[in-house]
Amino acid sequence: GSTLAQHLDVPFITICNAIAADPDPSVPPAATPWRYTDHWLARLRNRTVYSGLSIGFTPMRRTINRSRRHWGLEPLGSLWESRSPWAEISQQTPDFDFPNKSLPKRFHYIGLLRRTGSARVPFPFDRLYGRPLVYATLGTVHSDTGGVLHNLAGVCNELDVQLALSLGGKGDLAEY
Repeated sequence: GSTLAQHLDVPFITICNAIAADPDPSVPPAATPWRYTDHWLARLRNRTVYSGLSIGFTPMRRTINRSRRHWGLEPLGSLWESRSPWAEISQQTPDFDFPNKSLPKRFHYIGLLRRTGSARVPFPFDRLYGRPLVYATLGTVHSDTGGVLHNLAGVCNELDVQLALSLGGKGDLAEY
């Protein structure tokens, strides 16, 4: 998308419709279960994974760069370079992100872009009571036909952890 916008000389913005993904070495990559720590060894580990992801995206980057070369645009060194220079909008909120020290000024947390069928529901921080916390969601279009969330609630109960469950405006929390 950014390559086409640049070819047409049209400004564009980047929308993060899932979790924000910025290759800051102090922040664990999104698909990992690692906790945040600013220790040098964690930064090295994170940097290594981000490099691996960049290598994994090489076939996609090569495909994009063929079009970029055809249109006289500079090739991308990484897919991270395809983000908008004007604005990055994230549906995530800073409450559910790690402390990211390298986010550009053009990055904005705004929360959900579109909400249908439900009122704004603030997170009930006052209901947290000190046990380790597990936050779970299957997104806004989840289907729990296999009982995934019910099983998750049972496992969290067995592990003596507190579960914060988001149904994305679908379903009834009383069922869990």
